[in-house]
Amino acid sequence: MTTHTKQWIIAAFLFFTTSIASATLPQCQAVVKKASVDLKQALIDQNINLKNNPEAVHKLVAGFVQEHLDFKRIGRVILGEHWSTLSDEQKERFITAFQSRFIRAYAQGVLSKT
Repeated sequence: MTTHTKQWIIAAFLFFTTSIASATLPQCQAVVKKASVDLKQALIDQNINLKNNPEAVHKLVAGFVQEHLDFKRIGRVILGEHWSTLSDEQKERFITAFQSRFIRAYAQGVLSKT
């Protein structure tokens, strides 16, 4: 996982998780740490062999990320003033593409830790 991808993942957790939108840095760090611990525990609980079952890792990460992040909100922030110029279909395509790339990058990060 590239440094840039890691920064996006951290930024998304810090700034776009709805429960911490106005939180302080220590609060954000605590949420990120808890999210990481929870994901690791979920992998252990489900007895997922990371190296031999990357699809299961991807599926677990997808569910975990979708539960914790508001991709529509992230899309609005990323696109800024351009958001209002897009049709609903364009917004959905952007959100879907961004979410897919984000989940893939996060899952690859998890897999690279093995």
